[in-house]
Amino acid sequence: MEQQEIQTLRALMEYEAARTAPPESFPDLPDIPAGRYTDPRFFELEQAEIFKKSWLFAAHLDEIPEPGCYMTWEQAGEPVVLVHTEAGEVKAFYNVCSHRGAPVVTEPKGKRLRLTCKYHGWSYSLDGDLKAIRDPEDFRDLDFSCRSLSGIRCETFGKFIFVNFDPDAISLLDWLGPIADEWREFQFDQCAKLSAGVDDIDLNLDDFVQRVNSDLIGKVVNIASRCAGFLRKKFDNRMSTECAEPELVQSFIDAGEHIASLYEAREFNRAMREIITLADRANQYIDEKKPWVMAKDETLADEVQDVCSVGVNLFRVLATYLKPVLPAMAEKSEAFLQYSLDWTALQAPLVDHELAPFQPLLQRVDAEVVTAMVEASKSST
Repeated sequence: MEQQEIQTLRALMEYEAARTAPPESFPDLPDIPAGRYTDPRFFELEQAEIFKKSWLFAAHLDEIPEPGCYMTWEQAGEPVVLVHTEAGEVKAFYNVCSHRGAPVVTEPKGKRLRLTCKYHGWSYSLDGDLKAIRDPEDFRDLDFSCRSLSGIRCETFGKFIFVNFDPDAISLLDWLGPIADEWREFQFDQCAKLSAGVDDIDLNLDDFVQRVNSDLIGKVVNIASRCAGFLRKKFDNRMSTECAEPELVQSFIDAGEHIASLYEAREFNRAMREIITLADRANQYIDEKKPWVMAKDETLADEVQDVCSVGVNLFRVLATYLKPVLPAMAEKSEAFLQYSLDWTALQAPLVDHELAPFQPLLQRVDAEVVTAMVEASKSST
């Protein structure tokens, strides 16, 4: 977040916390009639004009992860079945057989090659096309192409599945508008569904400030900023032609397999602890070598370059491990390193490599801003 944005947010929060009445320009509005909340006519109107014409979040792709997987969804008051097709698409249909209107699937979720109605055995492909019927001799001139399941608009954003009952609705991306750009930073295509339940999580904002300022900036980003300064001043941003500590760097790289397994197992706390432990080792190495002391002796210039190059390589590994959870910082790190933070590319350290001028990768969290934000939220509830 840019400094100007932070100042604007701070000013807005201070204004909200301080005001004792609505803004002067706010119109004098009457109370909303209670009937708006209880009258079934308004409920029907909202259903028809809002919910049936909006993009509604229906499911997460992890709930139907493979071709053939399906699940029912009835939260909008309509019988819907979501299907993962053989082509890898997600489609939505009314869960209504085109023969007698019975449900095509009766289980909440499952996996099948075909969707077959249990009433008269009409069978549909995963794309909703009618493929087979029981007792075909009882029908004359039955046109299968006119008897497909009735489709519902269905689109995805990352792994989030949305449906819209309005066939003429604009696309999901157009409907989201600028929100889509904000959502992309969260990499919803990489998000996994943890459970079917809703869990309360205790939020400790003091701990959050500490984690960002001390762990991320003080322990990770600080490695790059300290080493980059020496490489810029004395070596034109160029790293050593050989890695002075290949075994140390390789030990960081070797830790990647374990950290990846923790990510895959969704044990994110443990993954973060492993990464910060590596950051502690990197800082210990730099503190022991003391490049700021060696830099005062011109005869030790090569050693200064070697130590700082090792530090940058260790930072590169750490930034790669943090990329799944800090994509914005990773993008800035890639610009500084002039190298992609690709997990599979961590096979050897960077040598004789030119860096870009170092720019701030992450901004410290101002505890006062966090406090003002909390107080503003209290005053608005």
